[in-house]
Amino acid sequence: MWRLPTNQLCCIYRVPTSLREINNEAYTPRLVLIGPLHHALKAESRRSLRNTPDAKSIDYLNTEEIKKLYLSEFSGMLPRLGKTIDQFIKTIQQQEQAIRDSYSESTSWINSREFCDMILSDAVFILMFSWKCSLDLTARKGKTVAKRSGDPLLDVPCLEYNIKRDLLLLENQLPFYILHMLFHAIVPALFPDYTFHELVMRLFFSHQKRVLHAETFLHFTDLMRGVHVFSLPERDLTKQQAIKSMPCADQLYSMGVKFQAVKEDFSINVRIENGCLKIPTLCVDDHFEATLRNLAALEQCYYPHAPHVCNYLAFIDFLIDTDKDTELLAKKGIITGRVGKPSLVAEMVTKLGRGIYVDTPSCYSGIANRLNAYYNNRTNKSCSLIRTVCSIIQVKPK
Repeated sequence: MWRLPTNQLCCIYRVPTSLREINNEAYTPRLVLIGPLHHALKAESRRSLRNTPDAKSIDYLNTEEIKKLYLSEFSGMLPRLGKTIDQFIKTIQQQEQAIRDSYSESTSWINSREFCDMILSDAVFILMFSWKCSLDLTARKGKTVAKRSGDPLLDVPCLEYNIKRDLLLLENQLPFYILHMLFHAIVPALFPDYTFHELVMRLFFSHQKRVLHAETFLHFTDLMRGVHVFSLPERDLTKQQAIKSMPCADQLYSMGVKFQAVKEDFSINVRIENGCLKIPTLCVDDHFEATLRNLAALEQCYYPHAPHVCNYLAFIDFLIDTDKDTELLAKKGIITGRVGKPSLVAEMVTKLGRGIYVDTPSCYSGIANRLNAYYNNRTNKSCSLIRTVCSIIQVKPK
């Protein structure tokens, strides 16, 4: 049930039904359950073992066992720092109400001890997984021959890949401030090469340096949104409006608009220069849809007056209408990755915009207005030319 009334700390939400019913899988964890919104799934998974367990329940329970191993390993590191696991539990207990207030739903059905144990287990899992992935990344960069660690989350690439996906889902979050409070002071002592902030950044952006500071995001979904929005230039949105219509890519191309791919990962900064529409590459892979859907869900709930990702999706939805548009953008290098059938990509992009309410000024409306004006002007000139040619043909003597 919703928490009523809402409070200023609330930043982690259950995805609205209007979005979830379009693609439930995009919002559902595959391997790891984090925080209270999916806590009940753990009990359901255990009950399923007594009947006919499904693969997803087994995956959840396997990851719960790995959480226990990570917690034991972390506890074994603490004595050399003169700390105990009880000190971390005490910190969580002191922050328990603030953590509970971070969620849009009441968590009163989880008793205090179970809640604090859950937060500790999930927080330590995130820390240890981030550290282990960072070590693995360093080994790969150094071309060290990989050895099996005995940890399936690292030894099986698809599992690591899906854990990272799960950690970005809106419903699957811990408030970042509690992670920072627990770990920022001890990480340099445990892992001298890193700060906790650096571990998090390397987890999601392994090949890039990101400038966002720990204080600037609420949780990992918000971090990912911040990285996308960071590339947008400052615009006076009071002079902008929502996009109502715009020609698709194939129509624009037929009228002389050029398209250029811009290699800016995680960027949504579309711009038009000298008749050329410059668009950051869209890597259409298994996580593309899930990531954008969860960022849009966060904006619908927490950033209704600054829905930059939602406005971006609306712009791309206008641009990609049919498989011809997909083929054109793929040819120009704007759409990359495992594209598959162009018609499927067009359908997926169309669905991304469904269930999203956007009626606020869009930072893309200026670009849309210029494209509309250019297209209409070219269309009018073409129609005028056709009428002129037809009239000449009609009056030409036989």
